[in-house]
Amino acid sequence: MKQKKFFLLGIFFLVLTFATIFLHSIYTSWQSEILKLQMETKKLQAEEKILSNFSARYDDLEDFLNLNEENFLTVREFLPAEPDQENFTNEIYRAADKNNISVNSLQTFEPLTLEVDKNFSEKFFRQSIKVQFESSYIDLLNFLREISDGKRFVTVANISVEVDDEILNCEVEFFIYFTKISE
Repeated sequence: MKQKKFFLLGIFFLVLTFATIFLHSIYTSWQSEILKLQMETKKLQAEEKILSNFSARYDDLEDFLNLNEENFLTVREFLPAEPDQENFTNEIYRAADKNNISVNSLQTFEPLTLEVDKNFSEKFFRQSIKVQFESSYIDLLNFLREISDGKRFVTVANISVEVDDEILNCEVEFFIYFTKISE
């Protein structure tokens, strides 16, 4: 009789242990799933907030599309049709001479196609031009200001400066933009 009780008690604890392990594994997977759903909900709420802010700014989506098309047309008119990097490099040398800068090297790279809205058939291109030179701090600032105020739309993509006594060894990468590649 005692053996039967121990046997039944052993089976009870064995079943209880398996049930606990089974429920724990189910609970853990459910908890993991709930955590995933909570994170996805937060992500969707953030996206909803972005969209509601967007829709609050632009009551009519048609107005937004028209504004973007106007901006696109303005940019297209503003950018030159050809790369014309020769004029830009001449502009660099003129600005360097004007600001007492010694140009050590100037490299032009192959143009890259920029991704634009697929609704527009026209492509835009960007070309990288790297210039290495020596300058003082004030001359560097004046040089960069003169290039950015020049005739051409240009961005400074990268700039690195090393100080050697009072002389700055600089490398500046400019991006110039245009709408067609010369054939």
